[in-house]
Amino acid sequence: MSEEERPRKGKPPIIRVPVEKIQPAIVVYRCDRCGGKFYHLNDFVRHCVKGETIIGGDFKEIKNIAPAENVFGITGVTKVVAIYRRKYSGDMIRIKAAGMLPIELTPEHPILVASSFNRRKRKLSEPYWKFPEEIIPKKWEKPGDYLIVPRLPGLYEIREIDLFGKFITPRGLVNAKNRLGDVPPTSIPLTAEVAWLFGLYVAEGCANHGKVRICLGSHEKDTIDRTIDILEAIGYRTKIEQQTNCSETIIKVHSYWLSNALKEWFGERAENKRVPDFILLHKDYEIVSAFLDGYATGDGSYVRWKTRNRLGKSYECKRLDLQTTSIKLALQLQLMYARLGILPMLTIVDKGGEGEILGRKCKFRTAYKLTISNGEHYKHYVVSERYIATPVRSVERTVYNGVVYNLETEDNTYTVHNVIVHNCVLKHGIPPHLAWRMVQKGWKEVR
Repeated sequence: MSEEERPRKGKPPIIRVPVEKIQPAIVVYRCDRCGGKFYHLNDFVRHCVKGETIIGGDFKEIKNIAPAENVFGITGVTKVVAIYRRKYSGDMIRIKAAGMLPIELTPEHPILVASSFNRRKRKLSEPYWKFPEEIIPKKWEKPGDYLIVPRLPGLYEIREIDLFGKFITPRGLVNAKNRLGDVPPTSIPLTAEVAWLFGLYVAEGCANHGKVRICLGSHEKDTIDRTIDILEAIGYRTKIEQQTNCSETIIKVHSYWLSNALKEWFGERAENKRVPDFILLHKDYEIVSAFLDGYATGDGSYVRWKTRNRLGKSYECKRLDLQTTSIKLALQLQLMYARLGILPMLTIVDKGGEGEILGRKCKFRTAYKLTISNGEHYKHYVVSERYIATPVRSVERTVYNGVVYNLETEDNTYTVHNVIVHNCVLKHGIPPHLAWRMVQKGWKEVR
């Protein structure tokens, strides 16, 4: 008899038939107490999300996720054990928290929250599980709930990225040596300066047909000089091209190896840009910070103004705006800043569609904006060592008719738009072995 079939303290055994790929809720439970009756998963699991929901990890829609893929949970990176789907017709709870994209869940889908039970909003309870229909929006000086954004632990300590094998073949290395007379670099050191260059590339660069291009304004002389110095320091020759019809400077590097590597790591086209895990989850926060600084140098805009705090004291307020058409990149940048103890406000500034430019019909993509401000009035979140809590602003009930999905993961949690939620459990009585305190030591459940 396997461990799964072994009786537990006098209780009859419960045998679970695992599902290895997406199937319409055919996981079966058998219990001896009910005379061998079979229960389909649909009889138990009533909490799910829509198929278009973005799940942290590979940041794909949940309907496109496969078993054994990695997702983000409360312990960091965890694997998907199974995926469930079913038809659903009923209410969905739409929750909007400060600085977060809205999430929609079925009413019975547990979500991790912290609550403020007094007027001082900075004093929060320990995180605990709560159902969406029971969540209370946080109002000024009134009790309310906060959603939990994880501060992911670092996994990678890479100091040098080897291009040989995946991007360079032995034959290609010989051909390059014969053609150029010397051996081009076969590895890239991952330093803070190189991480800054990678961030700048994600904001302003592209790679195709063996060429890497970084486009900058001609007035950005310091940025141009720094970019050239870094590229030459790691062994690449640069070529500067000045555009005559506009004030733009293009820095070019001719290298199939580097071009293929950058496309693999950071994606092609603006709407598909992303951050690889070896930077997103690097243990050295200097690498993470340098990448974000490079991205802000290329795609950021700063606004400064003077204001007063509640005591009437004047101070300078500074705001950084970052904009992208890649939802994956936007969510990744938010998690990277969260690792540094900052929660940018992520909003949709343009929902896309069709329009005209100079009389021509064009299609516009949805644009996402990240905003970071040092003003006291704009900092609503609470930072902890392992998470950031952001207040719930609204809870709405909508009607949905369609297919919904859920995941089962190794740590029984995953993130929806960077917010921690639970996977498949029963509404009445969450099993103790799935409780938060059994997954993360030092946190206790108060529900």
